[in-house]
Amino acid sequence: MSYKIQGFSILTIAMILLGSSFVAGKSMAASVPISVALAVRLMLSAAIFVPLLVQCERRLPRLGRRCCCLLCLEALLGVVVFNVLVFEAYKYASAASVGIVFGMLPIIVAVMSAVFLAERLRGPAIIAILLAAMGTAQLSQANASTAWAEAVTTIGLLLTFGAVLCEGAFTILGKALARLLSPLATAALVSVVGLLMIAPFAVDDARDFDFAGVATCDWLALVWWAMASGIGYFWLWFAGLARVDAHAAGVVTVALPLSTLPLSSLLLHEAITSEHLIGAGCAMAAVLIISIPSPRMPRLFLGTSARVSRNS
Repeated sequence: MSYKIQGFSILTIAMILLGSSFVAGKSMAASVPISVALAVRLMLSAAIFVPLLVQCERRLPRLGRRCCCLLCLEALLGVVVFNVLVFEAYKYASAASVGIVFGMLPIIVAVMSAVFLAERLRGPAIIAILLAAMGTAQLSQANASTAWAEAVTTIGLLLTFGAVLCEGAFTILGKALARLLSPLATAALVSVVGLLMIAPFAVDDARDFDFAGVATCDWLALVWWAMASGIGYFWLWFAGLARVDAHAAGVVTVALPLSTLPLSSLLLHEAITSEHLIGAGCAMAAVLIISIPSPRMPRLFLGTSARVSRNS
């Protein structure tokens, strides 16, 4: 198996794990405060990754100023803010809708490259963005029998969109860190830094939280969410980013809505409507359009990756 095929396989498994964590997170969101849940997840991650790092690499990596800044941004945007937005989105939107919106991550990365890297959006990118907008509009109408229900769903989708922006930054920063640290070191250090950031809020919320009142199924959901998104996804995503270009990693996010839809239906008994299917179809079509290089058009994602590489 070639190095790149290994990378695609690893990233696909990471996306499936992240999709399953969305379903688990939706299940426990009403029972466990986000700060407490995130602190548990990061403690588990740090407890596993840090000893592994010491055992495998024999020492902790030396961190320069630039590496420390990247790690702090990665933990803040990709762990803390990301999870706060996702947990808030669970209150207003279904897990299936959240997963489908995350399938639009490559389009978000393209827009971010245009805004922050002054890259020009060409025809395929604009078509993909319009398809993504159509898909989101369909999702806002899913299971919305009244105008109020549709407005509430829209709030959830906007929160999810903010989380997707954080995930886009997480991917770009992770690619930059891949040139400075091993995947294991990145996963360990991001877990530690994220834990330090969320710990004060977790301690404050834990004082008034009734741990005994949490149902067993919610504890199981918390454990799976922590293992899938905090350990499996972290390690596999960073390992995959070390093997493929950033634009190629973006294509693999199409596996996220494909895994979230059936899981949310089977485990959460969420109704999968025609709006969900149309939204997922628009998301996947947009991803394919923006990701397949055209000989007559500039390769938008390749340009983004090259620019990031030169600045790394």
